[in-house]
Amino acid sequence: MSISPEPSREFVQGLETHHPRMLRDALRMTRHPQEAQDLVQRAQLRALLFRDKYTPETDLEGWLLTIQARIFISDKRKNELRVVSIYDLPKGFQGSANDLTELEPAFEQPSAECEGYNHLQEEELTNKLRQELSTKYAQIIELIDLDGATYNDAGETLGIPAGSVASRLYRARRRAAIVLGYDPNKPLNEQRREQ
Repeated sequence: MSISPEPSREFVQGLETHHPRMLRDALRMTRHPQEAQDLVQRAQLRALLFRDKYTPETDLEGWLLTIQARIFISDKRKNELRVVSIYDLPKGFQGSANDLTELEPAFEQPSAECEGYNHLQEEELTNKLRQELSTKYAQIIELIDLDGATYNDAGETLGIPAGSVASRLYRARRRAAIVLGYDPNKPLNEQRREQ
């Protein structure tokens, strides 16, 4: 990627001119003002980084909105990725990965009995992590992994920047793996096979 030392004045003016439209589209996609601002900033940053790919005779607004939409879609796909463990499959399942889409409703609505068991397991796990991990690591795991908070929300709750949330969560998860008897340097699915 070859980046010219400085973007042209026309290019920067184009970014400023199209900012309101990008923000409107981002708000429509995210339905959250802060996430929309983040999306616009990421799209404009990517546009600056790859400005050598832009052809000046073409529609800058369309190019910017395409970049923004692709970032949004990519983020959605990452957030919606669902890992299915072999332990989640019905006993005797012999299908392929394509057959898993038919099983989705069964995964999404566990029985009341299963729900109660999962709640007990989660409670035991939470208590063990609170006892074994330092407070800052137990809090971050509880906020992100158990409560489903975003990095920004967790950062606000703990009074730290979102970037610090990500690095603290990484360290907390590694320590939690050790507490739970796993090797943080090996993939979890390999360790399950060994047990």
